[in-house]
Amino acid sequence: MIKSIQAKIILIFFILGVAIISSLSLINIINLKQIEKAAIQQTDFANSINNIIANDISQTIVIMITSIVVLAIVTVLVGYFIYKVMVKPIDVLIQNSEKIANGEDIEFEEFDKNFKNYKLIPSDNLAKEIEEIYNDIIIQSNENNVSELGFKTLDIAMRFVRAMSKLAIIYLEERTRYSMQFLADIVKKLNEENLIIIKDLYSKKENDVIKIIESSRYSKVYNIWKNAKKVNISNQQPEGVYFVHHGAKRRYINPLVNGKRITLIEKEAKELIDKVLNYDMSAYIWLDFDF
Repeated sequence: MIKSIQAKIILIFFILGVAIISSLSLINIINLKQIEKAAIQQTDFANSINNIIANDISQTIVIMITSIVVLAIVTVLVGYFIYKVMVKPIDVLIQNSEKIANGEDIEFEEFDKNFKNYKLIPSDNLAKEIEEIYNDIIIQSNENNVSELGFKTLDIAMRFVRAMSKLAIIYLEERTRYSMQFLADIVKKLNEENLIIIKDLYSKKENDVIKIIESSRYSKVYNIWKNAKKVNISNQQPEGVYFVHHGAKRRYINPLVNGKRITLIEKEAKELIDKVLNYDMSAYIWLDFDF
């Protein structure tokens, strides 16, 4: 549908352009013909006028044809621009939305093969799936007799745990931790240099902050980080490079199912949550630069 709209916009743009150019050219030719007709009655200079008019008509026709050709080229360029800037991103968004709704894998080109595909909630209808999970939640009493939200149905609770566990690993993995700390340190340095103030972090848009970084003396290392496909990992502290060596908060949910923790009644849930709790964050993470 998007491509169809793109084709219609380009076609309308081209037709309007041709119509305007042709109309202006024809009006000019008609005016010249009228002058030619009047000049015929003036026998003394009719021949010279006719020659001038004939040349003008020929030039007008050449200009009209040239303008249409140029318009066709411009139309192609505009169509390509519309495709790159508007149509392609929307098309990709629609395709990924449909994949998520159908429980299919989404491919992120910037991720390497180890973290390329993420499958969230298998579903024929994502909105329906979310509604089903939401409607399964009720107030229950936990092991300490404190009120807590929990699930009524084990199957639905497992769908939730699978999705949250995968997200938890993404939050803990090396590229995420490195990127978050790297950006925080750059912003801290820019703040110390009075290039960014605390208020900017609340009032400015993300793109505005990025422009400040790219126009600063940290633009080189920022671009290295931005274009990196993977980070380096080692057990020994690297020398002469910026590195990150600390953990991150382990974000996981061990929900109640009818008053009992899901890890006590479902082996798979315990394995998934244990994977999050035991994720190794002891390695040094670095790229080949320092600042």
